[in-house]
Amino acid sequence: MKELLERYAALKLAIKEAEEEVKVLQPEIKELIQPDEKYDVGTAVIELSKGKSSWKYSEETTIVDTELKAKKKEEEKLGIATAVEGAPFITCNLKKVKA
Repeated sequence: MKELLERYAALKLAIKEAEEEVKVLQPEIKELIQPDEKYDVGTAVIELSKGKSSWKYSEETTIVDTELKAKKKEEEKLGIATAVEGAPFITCNLKKVKA
């Protein structure tokens, strides 16, 4: 079991390192590629897509939403609302490597 957990931790570390490198590369790539053009690099097709849309609601709807959130918090506090436990999941807290 120890080998399995060590392998899992090693993969999680590799993913974290790759994601950090991707974050560094993204700004430069965004400057270089044209929106809605596809760049085939063999292992992937890369394109700069439009950002995700979000909704801005009327003041009336925003007020109702705020009231609903407050009502939900009140029910949680009073024990009217019930918590439903989610499915179990694995956590892996990577240790900082000293250089």
